[in-house]
Amino acid sequence: MNLSSVIGRPVVDLSSATTIGRVDDAVVDTTAHRIVGFVLGKVAGPATFLPWESMTALGADAVTIADLHVLGTPPGEPGGSLTSKALGARVLTDAGRELAALVDLDIDPTDGAVTSLTLSDRTLPAESLLGIGSYATVVSDPAD
Repeated sequence: MNLSSVIGRPVVDLSSATTIGRVDDAVVDTTAHRIVGFVLGKVAGPATFLPWESMTALGADAVTIADLHVLGTPPGEPGGSLTSKALGARVLTDAGRELAALVDLDIDPTDGAVTSLTLSDRTLPAESLLGIGSYATVVSDPAD
């Protein structure tokens, strides 16, 4: 599943059968190579973070949760890196070499594991991911 296809999906509270927001961003633990949760938009109230473990399902059309009590506040560093500015932006290697732009992150919808990084000209394994920041996504140099 591509991360870009998850961005914008509605989040549905199963206890009230209502849409409580939408997925605006993902928080990635670059050490564990997995999505730790989603930052939601269009939510009534200050709680905008949905931890991965608190989802009932990541479906093709919506994300479902048991109820609003599973929402919290987004973790700060080093808890994860936001991806909103990373998709479409530059990818640099740890050797300081610029690669192509980051097109998408491929994720496993069952556990949030990042399985690969799709660049505009190649695909890199998830293990190459070192960091995601506002300037660039950093990966281990594939020439190493």
